[in-house]
Formats: sequence, C-alpha cells, structure tokens
Amino acid sequence: MSCGPTNLYFEKHNQPSLDIVGILKNHVENNIPIVFLKFGDGEALAALTPQERYKYMGNSNQNCDNTKYTEKLRIGLLNSIKHFVDKTPNSYIGLYDLKFVKELWEKNVTNPIKWAKYHTLMMYSPDSLKYSLYLSVRESTLYKLIICKENLKKAVNLFNINKMVTVDPQNWFEKNYTEIFNKAKYFLSQHSKYSKCIIITCAGMGAKVLVSELHKLFPNNIYLDFGSALDFICTKHFIRGVKNYNESSIQALNAYKPPTGFKRLLPDGF
Repeated sequence: MSCGPTNLYFEKHNQPSLDIVGILKNHVENNIPIVFLKFGDGEALAALTPQERYKYMGNSNQNCDNTKYTEKLRIGLLNSIKHFVDKTPNSYIGLYDLKFVKELWEKNVTNPIKWAKYHTLMMYSPDSLKYSLYLSVRESTLYKLIICKENLKKAVNLFNINKMVTVDPQNWFEKNYTEIFNKAKYFLSQHSKYSKCIIITCAGMGAKVLVSELHKLFPNNIYLDFGSALDFICTKHFIRGVKNYNESSIQALNAYKPPTGFKRLLPDGF
C-alpha cells in the first residue's frame, strides 16, 4: 500500500503570482481591511476525499504536523476558499507551486483567484519592504489578536499583540475548534465595534476555516496568515518550532532563516 507523495504530486505549474508586500503594508498603515491566506499542499490534500488523495499521496491521512485529514476539515476548507474568492473581493490567496493544488482551488470557486506569492510573509532574504511591513504591523495602534501555538508566544512582543489564543500543534480543529472560535469571537466582539483589528494566524490548516467564520462576523478587519513564517524567529528552530524536525526538511529550508539584519526589528531581550 502506497503512503507518501507520488510523481503526480510533484508536478509544477507556471502560474504567476502577485507580490503584495507593499499592498499589505499600505493596508496595515491605513487601517484598510484585507485578507491574506495560504492554501498550500496540506490544505489541498485535506480538501480531497481519500479516493482523490490517493493518486497524490497514497494512503497518507495526515499532514507534516500530524494533523489528520478529516471530513469536517475537508468541508470546512472548501467552504472557506469559496467564501474568500467568491464573496470577499479584498482577499489574496498564497499560491503554492504544485499543479494539483492550484487546480483544486480553482475548480472549487467561481471567481478568478487573486494569487499572491506563497511566502509573502516569510522573512528568508534581505527585504527592506518586508521589514517595513513587519514594523507596520508592530507599530499599528489597532487591537491585535494572534492565534498560534504556545511556542510562538514571543510573537506577542514582536508585534505588540493585545491577545494571544493558543492552539494545540495537532488536531486542534477536531478537538476544540468551538472553544478557539469563541475565544477569538469574544475578543473581536469587544474591539471590532470600536475600531478595526489585526488578526494573525499561525495555526495550520484549521486556521483557514476559523478565519472564514470570523470574517463573516467581522469583515472589516485585517487578516494575515503567517503560517510557519514566525517559527524560526520565535523558536530558533527551522520549521514548526521543532528541533531536528526532519533532517531533509531542515536542509531544504535553510534558506528561510531570517537574515542577520532582521535583528534590528526585534524588541529588546527578544
């Protein structure tokens, strides 16, 4: 029985994507609502039925975080991409480089997808504009909520976060989605009625569903899906905040270590 990526999984596309760092910076600095979400290969595999997934990943039933692909997550992800592409004109979707990922999302929506660079928020090379975006988020006077794992708690000081809601590294969507949603909803209900908020997510596949449901209630906010972009910055480990996560993955992701110059953005004692 096959378990692992097939040759079909690795097929690439040549679809161009937008560099929206400057757009995000402008929206943050001027308090203009916008959404950036990353729908990658994990989300795509989770949005397939087991039969559909087999030709790309064999019998694998979980992603690299050991989060299970479930029917609840599958339906939630498909509804989420439809909400943002077909009902939210100010949404940008991070474009993963695999052909099946792009084709899956495009066939499940009606409107053209505004494809943005997948690693829009990843600090992996000297980039003065991206530095400025991080600074703009940190210096924004809007109330800020981050939904992330406990090991990213340094992000609170990095971005001057007002509220942190923590999730388990694996399967939080199945275990306690309602609890996480209600905590985020309560915070936003207290602050969104007075001003806009910035919502940052670093919470895996379920975050896309969570953001879509929050956005339906609080559409006039700024939603930024950082994903694993803060892992090295906050934990000094390469991905998912885990030391020796996977030797081949570590070698492949060495290029994503934030450059030395990034230290000038870090708070004292960070």
